[in-house]
Amino acid sequence: GEANAMKAYSKKQKTQLGDLIKLTQSNLTKGDRTRVMVCITMDAHARDIVEKMIRSKVDTVDSFMWQSQLKHKFRVPPSHARFQNRNLELRGNGGERAEVAICDAILPYDYEYLGN
Repeated sequence: GEANAMKAYSKKQKTQLGDLIKLTQSNLTKGDRTRVMVCITMDAHARDIVEKMIRSKVDTVDSFMWQSQLKHKFRVPPSHARFQNRNLELRGNGGERAEVAICDAILPYDYEYLGN
C-alpha cells in the first residue's frame, strides 16, 4: 500500500467532517438535520479511530487493530454471500448493497437504527 495513506485519509476525514459541521449551519429540515448529526457522530468516531491507528503505526491490513474495526462498505456482494438475493429493493443501481465488515465477518446492513 501507500506509506502515507492513513495520514492522507485522516486529512480527508477532517475536511469532510468540517463540511458536515458547516452544513448544520444551513437551513435544514428536522429530518435532514438529524441525518447530518448522525453522520457527524459516526465520522467523528471514525476520525478518532484513524488517528489512533496513525499513533500506533498501523501499516498493514493484517494488524489486529485494523482487522477489529467495523468497516462500512457499499459494493456488489460476492457471489458466495449467503445474503446474495436478500432485500433487492435496498440495492444501488449497479446491484450494490450496504455491508458491515469486522475481522472475517461481513454482514448486510439493512434496517439498523442509529440515534433517536
